[in-house]
Amino acid sequence: MLKVLALIFMTIDHIGYYFFGIISDELYLACRLIGRLAFPIFAYLTALGYRRTRNLLNYCIRLFAFAVPAQFIFSYAKQDGGFFENMNVLFTFALSVVFITAFELFAHGNYDRLVKMEPLQETGEPIKLPWQFRFNLGFSMNPLPAIALGLLFMFLSLFAALHFETDYAAYGIITVFLFYLAMREEDRKTQFKQALLYQSFFNLIVISTSYLLREYYYILPRSEYLFKHASMQAYSVLAIFIIYKLPKRFIHREKRPATWQKYFFYLYYPLHVLIIVMIRNAFF
Repeated sequence: MLKVLALIFMTIDHIGYYFFGIISDELYLACRLIGRLAFPIFAYLTALGYRRTRNLLNYCIRLFAFAVPAQFIFSYAKQDGGFFENMNVLFTFALSVVFITAFELFAHGNYDRLVKMEPLQETGEPIKLPWQFRFNLGFSMNPLPAIALGLLFMFLSLFAALHFETDYAAYGIITVFLFYLAMREEDRKTQFKQALLYQSFFNLIVISTSYLLREYYYILPRSEYLFKHASMQAYSVLAIFIIYKLPKRFIHREKRPATWQKYFFYLYYPLHVLIIVMIRNAFF
């Protein structure tokens, strides 16, 4: 149900975006405001997918694999003349998975996903021993290099999002990451409170920064759009109530989606944009 709602919100948002100048200003604003609810839901689902996936590498590769062909459609739709301009949101989600994995490596958590922790020597004594990381790929790494590697890939994922101007850029990665942090709480009510706190505070920082840098957007040129529309983006916090306050009959936390459901979004995402743009070009 959540993904269906997100698809509806996203479609409304893109209708407003691609019909800008054709529809009235009031209708355009309404579409974009409704559309602010879409990204947080997809961000939540990405974080949930990270926690649920049985194969983290396949999950990341799948996101990148669908992002590449989708980019051809988005390049055509935006008519920006370059494949590497305004990269689509699937790249943001893929980089978010990289960021979370790197964070776990940095924070010494989730060892069964990427690494295993083993004592450096066997002993029956209840004393603290130094630990080493053992990658599932068959080679080991000491804690300090693991921390450095985690920090490096956290930085690289944020840099890539900014440099290639992925949709929502670093803002998007941090949004997914904050949902992931909230999910570390077992109780769903606590998750809701944590997510609301994290996302509200984060958006408040973005809005405050947008006012402080309103005359200096050239410092972060690839974040210009987001900063200029920070107040509108703040409405995205309302999506947290949709995510956590849906009636229980619409929540299937334990049920894994069918294969066709898993891939439907990846196909719908670029194709609905192509259809909207084709309608716009044909009739307007």
